Amino acid sequence: MTGRNWNKKQIRSLKHAIELSLEHAKVTKNLSVDGVSDLLGVNSKFTLYKWMSNQRLPLIMVKPLEFVTGEHFITRYLCHSSFHLMIKIPTGKGVTESNINNLQSAFAECIGILIGFYSRQVETNEAIASLDYMMEKLAWHRENINKFHQPEFEFEVD
Repeated sequence: MTGRNWNKKQIRSLKHAIELSLEHAKVTKNLSVDGVSDLLGVNSKFTLYKWMSNQRLPLIMVKPLEFVTGEHFITRYLCHSSFHLMIKIPTGKGVTESNINNLQSAFAECIGILIGFYSRQVETNEAIASLDYMMEKLAWHRENINKFHQPEFEFEVD
């Protein structure tokens, strides 16, 4: 498995979201496009390629594709293209010092990218992706604090 941070990817289109999903399946689960299409129950890999090329993925296939590939790029694209942020629903559990340190380092990196953007050294897409990532992390902590005194059970569906 690679050390990539998949959450920082800026998704430009539905085609790009499907491409990233298939790449994630290949890198993290060792699934080829044929393997993904088999698990989805579609006729062949060419069906996936057709959906990707004409950007017409059936809505009923979004959740199965995300389940098989292990990442929610399509849902993130749909949220971001509608000017919404997407966060995983926190359970209200405690966090460690490491979580807070990661938040602080991500915030510092985001501020650096923002400074780079305004000094014309960073591209628009990279700055937007960094800000989206940071706002989603902060929103997660906000909701985690909100649920802290009434924590939920940790049922893992994925």
